Amino acid sequence: MGKHKKLSGSREVADLARETSSSGLSREEDSPPEGPPTAVSCSGSFSEGLISAGLDSLLMVNVNPCFSYHAFHSILKVYGTVLRIRLVYDKDFPYNRCYVTFLSCDEARLAFEHVAFLPLAGSGFKTELLHSHNVSDSDMDPKCF
Repeated sequence: MGKHKKLSGSREVADLARETSSSGLSREEDSPPEGPPTAVSCSGSFSEGLISAGLDSLLMVNVNPCFSYHAFHSILKVYGTVLRIRLVYDKDFPYNRCYVTFLSCDEARLAFEHVAFLPLAGSGFKTELLHSHNVSDSDMDPKCF
């Protein structure tokens, strides 16, 4: 694993969440892409002789609804280059989701290993690594979980 910057503490993260949160829970935020995604394969990601794209996206379910795109970006950028963040909060749906695409699968895996210990987790928090090409706009529909 590569080295990453150490988070300064949960108090600063909580302060950041308060500063960047907005009122209401029904919203969807999407960050602008920072350039075209690069297909990166991690060691051991060979399938039938073909190199497949690594698991470069992180799905977080039941994130704390007071966190905004900017708060997530500030928290997750310590693990690597964040290409895209999509937040789906819907007060009429029991699950909220945050999709984060990193530049590489190693960065996504590093974030995956650490996010459960950050104060961004809500009740019933779950994480999963995904291939970014498997995350489409239809996955972001709050009614299609």
